Amino acid sequence: MTTEKQLQEGIKATAEAALGVDHVYINDQTMLDGSLDNAPYFVILNSDEFVGEQETVTVGGSIPIPALLIEAFEDWEVSGNAFRDNRQLIIDEFDKVGTARSAGGLEGVNIRRIRPGSPVTYITADPENPLSLPVFIVQQILFEVELF
Repeated sequence: MTTEKQLQEGIKATAEAALGVDHVYINDQTMLDGSLDNAPYFVILNSDEFVGEQETVTVGGSIPIPALLIEAFEDWEVSGNAFRDNRQLIIDEFDKVGTARSAGGLEGVNIRRIRPGSPVTYITADPENPLSLPVFIVQQILFEVELF
């Protein structure tokens, strides 16, 4: 059975092809405390769900692997367009022919669907001030992985 760690690493490899090695992380959000210069960030998280089934020749279960796409805020138009374009880069990379939909060539794995896991939200430096401009634009993206 493929492990969650293997799925995360496979998704990471494909996302790095889209955004670059310095932009993709697993369970690490410490970069949000530093410079905004390296954004966008793509942080693959642990799933809230898990599957423990024996392998078969048919779909044996599925697991959603969540990730956060995080874009630094510069201004509304520039940052909104960059966020949209980087999200599309990730989707396009997973839609390429090859091993992307198998999380980097893992056996018994198919990323059936990529979908939003949350609405687009904004992280501000002062959440108590409704007029505070964002620091980051964020959306959770879910990779619905089928296991065979």
